[in-house]
Amino acid sequence: MKKTSIKKTNQVLSVLLSSCMLLSATTSASATTTEPLSDNRQTLAVQSQKTDVDTTIAFKPGWTGIDISPGNKVDSNHRAYGELTLDSDQQYEIINEFWVRDDGKVNSSSGKHEYDIFESGRSYTYGMELKAKDGYKFNKTAKYLIRDSWSFEDIDDAICTVSEDESILTIKNMHTTTFESLDNYKVIDTIEVNNATLTFNVGDTPKFTGTEPEDSKYGVVEYWRDNVNGEGICSDPFFNQAFEKHIEKFKTGVNYTYDIGFGIKGDAWEEGYRLADSVKIKINGKDIDFSIENIDYNCSYDAGTSNLISMTPTEVTQDNKVDTNIKITNTMLDIYPGNTPRGPLSNGTDAHGYGAKTNSEQYELTDEF
Repeated sequence: MKKTSIKKTNQVLSVLLSSCMLLSATTSASATTTEPLSDNRQTLAVQSQKTDVDTTIAFKPGWTGIDISPGNKVDSNHRAYGELTLDSDQQYEIINEFWVRDDGKVNSSSGKHEYDIFESGRSYTYGMELKAKDGYKFNKTAKYLIRDSWSFEDIDDAICTVSEDESILTIKNMHTTTFESLDNYKVIDTIEVNNATLTFNVGDTPKFTGTEPEDSKYGVVEYWRDNVNGEGICSDPFFNQAFEKHIEKFKTGVNYTYDIGFGIKGDAWEEGYRLADSVKIKINGKDIDFSIENIDYNCSYDAGTSNLISMTPTEVTQDNKVDTNIKITNTMLDIYPGNTPRGPLSNGTDAHGYGAKTNSEQYELTDEF
């Protein structure tokens, strides 16, 4: 009886174990099918739902196009960046622009500055990076066509690369500029202005007295600017037309800037004269310290400065001004040989040479001689 009971008990346990294992497997399978996706699988699922951007990337330049010059800083103020706009910005946007120099060094709008200025005798190649907007992606297997919609030309030499996550499209070799070397030219490296008027009083009218040295190969024009109120004035009538509001009189408390424009004279250009990539400027014999950000060159031919010299006009109070007609009375100039120079005596005796008076409230007589 005991052996039979043990055997039956074992059979029951075997059946129960089998049932538990089956239940465990079923539960495990059920849990697997309801487990949420991992982060990576969720990302892949979202990416698979993104729409491919159009394979034609069209852009147009500003009114100046890509208009860079040797000597200029590589920045948006000197038209190196920000001159191109996309025809459509619904699917992607420009996040970076860059210039690759012929030695491989890069300057980019996003902050990589392996060099700072464009130089004569070197080549520079332009490119940009685009970022896909939400819901879009760049397809790594697609072939992209880069088009200049302003000139209706396709840029066949452009090189396109898509990032691994298909969010960034890098376009290289969009445009190349090569600057002529100055080795075979006569280079002007110093600009001088003499006799310039650099200080004024409040209420004064601007005047221009500065001149370039005699027989110089360049000409100079002068400017005064009020950068806060947008007023300005230039010594040259043609360039003066560029200001909508002109400085008529210098105002109290306003900071003005003196600037110059200069360029190679026509005959000197034909003789082979060119501006250096980085000129020095002398005003009234003094070297002016200025940043490369504050000068704008144009093809080694001409250039202009900004914020070169600062000037706040001097306040002149009425107390500092006296009448220009000085009145002196009771002068005792009736003198004779043998007289001792003196003023009038207390007993009424006439003065010998001294004793002048003035009734002015603006000044007093302090000495005679």
